[in-house]
Amino acid sequence: MKALKADPDFQSLKHEEAEQHILRYSWLYSQLYVAASIIERSDVPHTVVELVQPLKRLMQLQCGLKNFELLLHPLPILNYSFYHLGNDLSKVKDQLAITDSKVAFTKQLITVGFPGLEMGRLLVHSIIAHELGHCLYVEGKLEKKLLQLVKPDKQKLDTLVRELVARAPTALSEYITEVEIRSTFTRQINFLAKLWVKELTCDAIGYCLFGPAYLFAALDFLTVAYTFDDDLHTHPPNRMRFRLLYKMLDKETGFLNILDPQVKSFLDSWRAITGSQEPRFTNPISDLTGSAILNIYDHIINTATSAVGSAGPYSASENATELQQLVKRAEALIPPNELIEKEGSREVKFQSVLNAGWLVYLKGLEAIQEKFKWEPWECKTKFNATVARAVELNEIQRRWREIQ
Repeated sequence: MKALKADPDFQSLKHEEAEQHILRYSWLYSQLYVAASIIERSDVPHTVVELVQPLKRLMQLQCGLKNFELLLHPLPILNYSFYHLGNDLSKVKDQLAITDSKVAFTKQLITVGFPGLEMGRLLVHSIIAHELGHCLYVEGKLEKKLLQLVKPDKQKLDTLVRELVARAPTALSEYITEVEIRSTFTRQINFLAKLWVKELTCDAIGYCLFGPAYLFAALDFLTVAYTFDDDLHTHPPNRMRFRLLYKMLDKETGFLNILDPQVKSFLDSWRAITGSQEPRFTNPISDLTGSAILNIYDHIINTATSAVGSAGPYSASENATELQQLVKRAEALIPPNELIEKEGSREVKFQSVLNAGWLVYLKGLEAIQEKFKWEPWECKTKFNATVARAVELNEIQRRWREIQ
């Protein structure tokens, strides 16, 4: 502020103009403070550094992004977030009419927040695939393709409108008409559908990107943080989300055939819990919206599959044999980042590392704990470190291959 007041151009302004000038730059300062705090929290000691490069590679291959920077930063809450920081900073520049060529944002700055308390549990961060889905959802203009398919039950809507009009006080009958009520309900349904379809499509994209590892992470995270039937204005009930993900899992017959009994039991128990009944919506608008969206699940899955780019979705079934071998390595606490074959070592897909890690974790770490005579907490810490090391080594191998 001292430098601003010393500026000759500022001194020549009238009082009202100077006040407006100060307000604008105070607002800019607050915006830049938010950006700076995110960037500060994305440095090595505070982030899941092993994931940054593999995720950037996925965003280049699947999202078609070229000139961007990815920042992972911890959040003080049990939640994940996606934030296009570069776009917001560019808007700030435009709104303040800053024309100085030195103030330019040449790279897209994409930030993904994760719960800071979960930083050491790399496997649960498979949920980040959902946040990458937001990027694909926008880049692929998927909203336009899907929202036109959402068709609420007209008969149910008509009945709801008539019932509300019939209950209206006589003094208000002039204002509460069927036309007005139907128009209001339609706007509410469209608003809710826009948000719910986006979140469900991002779930489907998350599965396409990471395979069953995304479902495992969602079951681990969402069942702790939220209930099954809460329908928020931003997110559909978890029961709807898990129904979609299990629908995608059921197509992975080759993968399902290699699962250990413990993993099958885990999946079957959650299938029974989440699919034991139809989603229960808290109000008629949610009911009309959710029921209509349930009817387009196949379209959501197909759209998500087409959106992941030329690299295509990750198939756990196609990599089933690879996963079985990686599981054996992980069970011996050998980083599952490669396969040893007659011709030498062979790198595996980044997603295979995550899926193999989940298969060992869900099978149970008791055998590893007994073998090394560790306490439960020590065993989990060592296992999480092994998976993180595998992701890091996998990326090193890939970089080495690319420079050969």
